Amino acid sequence: MVQLYIANKNYSSWSLRPWLLLKVLDIPFEEILVPFCEGDNFEQFRSFSPNGKVPCLVDGGLAVWDSLAIAEYLAEQFDGVWPADKAARAFARSASAEMHSGFSNLRNICTMNCGLRVQLFERSPALDAEIKRIEELWLEGLERFGGPYLAGPAFSAVDAFFAPVAFRFCGYGIALSPQAEAYVQRLLALPAMQEWEQAALLETWREPGHEAEAKAAGTWLADRRAKLKTARLALRELNLDDAPFVLEMLNQPAWIRFIGDRGIRDLKGAEAYIQDGPRTSYQQHGFGLYLISLHDGTPLGLCGFLQRDYLDHPDIGFALHSDHWGQGYALEAAQAVMAQGRAQGITKVLAITTEDNQASGRLLRKLGLAEQGRVLPPGADAELKLFAN
Repeated sequence: MVQLYIANKNYSSWSLRPWLLLKVLDIPFEEILVPFCEGDNFEQFRSFSPNGKVPCLVDGGLAVWDSLAIAEYLAEQFDGVWPADKAARAFARSASAEMHSGFSNLRNICTMNCGLRVQLFERSPALDAEIKRIEELWLEGLERFGGPYLAGPAFSAVDAFFAPVAFRFCGYGIALSPQAEAYVQRLLALPAMQEWEQAALLETWREPGHEAEAKAAGTWLADRRAKLKTARLALRELNLDDAPFVLEMLNQPAWIRFIGDRGIRDLKGAEAYIQDGPRTSYQQHGFGLYLISLHDGTPLGLCGFLQRDYLDHPDIGFALHSDHWGQGYALEAAQAVMAQGRAQGITKVLAITTEDNQASGRLLRKLGLAEQGRVLPPGADAELKLFAN
């Protein structure tokens, strides 16, 4: 079985191309992921790739580097890499080569980052020209060869070469013609593309160079990447797109009973809650309530540190949707948040609960917090139990 060396799925567009081709064509391979390190990766990647870059395919003692060379190597052994029809094959190879060697403005400005949604600061004429050329290529292929893929009815290497562009157009909000947008959605709907994206969102690595490139491109509207990952869960910052789930959480009977009725009954109110609460806290304090989800993205609840005006130290809060009670998710998420807090230098952690919230009290004791007394929040009618580590 061949081995495919790749780098971070969130960042590495070149790694995606042969990985996706192998996956869609159902060619067996072993994936070996070597994360980008800060700075120069040449020596690290030279241990498996002659040019010190990813991707690299290793077949026994033979190394094949560069995504286009990998595609051609696979085409010598497997059907379907390129279309069988001569004209379609010529188009597919030409379009793939153009993608391989061109579109530098798109690569440099709309850097690959599966987890981000970015509003560009500006779109230069050069970038617009490249976007126009990509649309032109796509529409030519779809019209000449009948679709639904660029060179005909079957997915082939040319679609793999443009797959990262689909992530880029989606992530940077690039408006396209209806036909081009339909092709983007077709690629994004591929099970293999969804598998890649979900794995990318679960990566907690952050490489400063790639992060700086995305910061330079525009305003980050959403960051969907996990901040923390456990055996079953991912925890990430809340975005405005999470408003439907947050609205449901805020109106759960248990939330209203044990945390309080925030009086939020619509999506606009939930968006304001996210922006004025967690997202402002991320900026001011470096922490806040995170969304808890399963690795497949299913939302479960909220957990994180809060900085309340009437408490001297951060307190930990957590709430699970009632559909997911009794499975240990809250404890697993809270343990991850506590560990992150220690790494951030948060040594003193508080917590507050109502008198009758016995379940939260038990969980807090498992975290190493003990009941310290009572506290009366400003404007409240009843005191709350105060816990501390």
